[in-house]
Amino acid sequence: MKNHLETPCRFSFVYLDDEIAIIEKPAGLLAVRGSGTANQTNLASNVRAIYPDALVVHRLDRDTSGLMVMARGVEAQRQLARQFEERRVTKRYIAIVYGSLAPDRGLIELPMRKDLEHPPRRASILLTAVQRLRSGA
Repeated sequence: MKNHLETPCRFSFVYLDDEIAIIEKPAGLLAVRGSGTANQTNLASNVRAIYPDALVVHRLDRDTSGLMVMARGVEAQRQLARQFEERRVTKRYIAIVYGSLAPDRGLIELPMRKDLEHPPRRASILLTAVQRLRSGA
């Protein structure tokens, strides 16, 4: 399978060794190639253009910026995937919010996606704890 590198994109390596690559993914960039034909520019293909042994371990949504871990080789991918599956990897998301956030802490309970097999139901309810870390300009 040939790598699809339609348009080079900006990203930076935060850490790199023979087994893993940690890359800073900017918001607005696909983590992996999408299913359509429009705008297939993605981080994984661009990283593989530099390091052909780089393999996807997890994804971030297109509009999410953050660190992505890619394995360097099949064995590293297997080990890292197991760590994600066993929830030994801790993920932390921080949002910058403009306007007021009240109260200072709480819970948000929203569906992750539509239930495609039983519309209009929703599947995968996500429970998110929210806490204000600081406020001000």
